[in-house]
Amino acid sequence: MLRRSARAQSSAQFSARLSDAAAPDFRHRYCHYSLNDTTLVSSGFVDFCAARQIALINASPISMGLLCCGRDPPDWHPATAATKALCKEAAAYCDSKGVDLAKIALHFTLRESRVATTLISSTSVARMRANLDACTGQTLSAAEEAAMGHVRDAIFAPKGTQSWEGVELAAYWETVGKLLMTQRLYAKK
Repeated sequence: MLRRSARAQSSAQFSARLSDAAAPDFRHRYCHYSLNDTTLVSSGFVDFCAARQIALINASPISMGLLCCGRDPPDWHPATAATKALCKEAAAYCDSKGVDLAKIALHFTLRESRVATTLISSTSVARMRANLDACTGQTLSAAEEAAMGHVRDAIFAPKGTQSWEGVELAAYWETVGKLLMTQRLYAKK
């Protein structure tokens, strides 16, 4: 019941319902602490978990491929067209400055000290090497720091959080849910 509830609700809704008696040992959240979406922190979820001694595992600091230079996200990506467009704008800006958007996105995420664990995946060996470099003490250059600040402050911040929380669930109910309701309403008895 706890896991089903967590998937169907936003972090804030889930936090409000979670009782101390049923608290899990850890919570896994993906794509909610990255350059385009900081709701893991801004929603108070990090503090909520810390107060209850719940370990927090963050995943996908590059937002399932949205924050990569030089390629489009996969077709199955649930982000809205507006979010994808902003991420492309960020990638184009970084390209114009000779900066790797994925690298600065990973550094941004890893700087949040209240999130002790971040899961990182990769689509290539070269990308994984770059990810490992970021995790093992590689620092950003002044140009990369400036690009990170610009991407956060001038591209993402004015448009607000770019999350797709609930998009997948809504798509499910739009397709499968209607079919199930029709079958239940008009099934032969």
